Amino acid sequence: MVPILHFLFGLEMHSAIGTSLFTIIFTSTSSSVEYARKRIADILLGTTMVPFTITGAIIGASISTTLPGNVLKAIFGIVLIIISVKMFLKNNSTDKSASQLNESFKVSPSKFLTLNRTAVHFNGTRYEYAVSIPLVGFFGFFAGLLSGLLGIGGGSIQVPVLTLVFGVPIHVAIATSMFIIVFTSTFGMLTHLYTGNVLLAVGIFVAVGTIIGGQIGARIAQKIDKIKLRKIFAVLMIFAGIQMIISIFSI
Repeated sequence: MVPILHFLFGLEMHSAIGTSLFTIIFTSTSSSVEYARKRIADILLGTTMVPFTITGAIIGASISTTLPGNVLKAIFGIVLIIISVKMFLKNNSTDKSASQLNESFKVSPSKFLTLNRTAVHFNGTRYEYAVSIPLVGFFGFFAGLLSGLLGIGGGSIQVPVLTLVFGVPIHVAIATSMFIIVFTSTFGMLTHLYTGNVLLAVGIFVAVGTIIGGQIGARIAQKIDKIKLRKIFAVLMIFAGIQMIISIFSI
């Protein structure tokens, strides 16, 4: 969303980041309501991570307001390229059962401050996973920091960590991440709003368009091979990251 707001709408980087967080509130809330209706998200895990992500978002947003626009462009471009390359090269390992992944990375349930959780997949498969509160809090704080700093949701960090490190089923990880993002983006946006870096009129316009486009895109995406769709999106994001860095040197 930040590249769109910056390049297409002409927003300065600080305003693009703050306004992006404003639009994410609407999109994440819309998705979270649907996930809540289907009872997919792990609310206990989500509420455990929320204080850490909120703290990170506030600090990240505060840092963002003090950095020059070109520095934010460089950081955003690099992070976007890294995430996009990872997405492009990603295999279907997330289709493995969480119990298999957990064999390599599982946190011992006997450890202090550990949540022992159970989830049931749509197909009836039962998953058990253990989540270390200090460790998940650390990753949550880092995700929140990047969210407030760069105007992103933070799901690109939270979902891989929850699935690969703690063995959370992918559908639960995505839904839980979306629940967390509602709070992360809200507090990050409020921090940016305080410093005048949120353009509400633009944000509302983009949010409405994003929600409508998301519904249409979801229907189209169902007809396209998911691997091809992911790679196409990753390539577009890589170009956006490169363009963000190149724009630093443009006159």
